Amino acid sequence: LAASVNMPGAASVQIQDVIVSQFRTRSTLNVAEFKINIPNLRVNYTGGLLNASGFGASYAAFGEVQVGVNLQGDNVEITPIDGTSYQIMLPQPYITSCSLTPLIEWDRSTSIAADWDAAEDAAYITAMRELVRKAVDDGYIEDAEYQAELALNDILRDITYTVTQQAIDFNYVFTEAEQVVIDDSCEPPEHLKWTYCENEPGGVWHDSKVGEDVCAAS
Repeated sequence: LAASVNMPGAASVQIQDVIVSQFRTRSTLNVAEFKINIPNLRVNYTGGLLNASGFGASYAAFGEVQVGVNLQGDNVEITPIDGTSYQIMLPQPYITSCSLTPLIEWDRSTSIAADWDAAEDAAYITAMRELVRKAVDDGYIEDAEYQAELALNDILRDITYTVTQQAIDFNYVFTEAEQVVIDDSCEPPEHLKWTYCENEPGGVWHDSKVGEDVCAAS
C-alpha cells in the first residue's frame, strides 16, 4: 500500500512571457548579440503522499546570446567571378555563447520539505533553453548573416580599393546546415538533482535517480 501511495514527485515550469529587450551587432568581431528578459518563470513541484503536497517559486531571468560566423580559412571559400567581383562562401552563423545573470527569486510557497537548489536549476536551464530557441526560431541567425555581410564589406572593400584603386563587389553565400551549431556554454550542466522529460505533456522534471531512466519510468 505504501508503495502505491508514495508516487514519484514531479515538477513543472511555466513561462508567462519572453521579451527581447535588445538586439545589437558588433561588426569588429563579426558577431551579433541579443538580450532577453523572462519576467516570470514559475517552478511548481508536487510530491508527498498522493502527490498532494509540494513547493514552488517564481524567478526572473535576464540573458544574452551571441551569434557569429566562423571565418577560419578552412570554412571560407573565395571564387573570382570576373575582374571586379568575387563570391565568398561562408558557413552558417552559429551560437557562439550563452549567458544568464543570477536569477531573481520571489513568491516561495511550500507544504513539504523543499529543494530550492533543484528548483532554481530547473528555472535556470529552462531560461537557457529559451535563449537558444529564440535565437534559432526568431530569425536572429538570418540577421547575423546580413550583419556579417555588412561587416565584411566594410573591411574588404576598403582594403581592395586601396590596393587596386578599383571598386570590388563581393557576393556572399552562406551554406545551410541541418542544425544550428550551439556553443557548449548553452548546454545544461551534468548531474542535476532533477531530470527533464520532454516527452511528457508540457515537459516535466522528475527526481533524478542513478541508474534509472526516470523519463521512461514516469
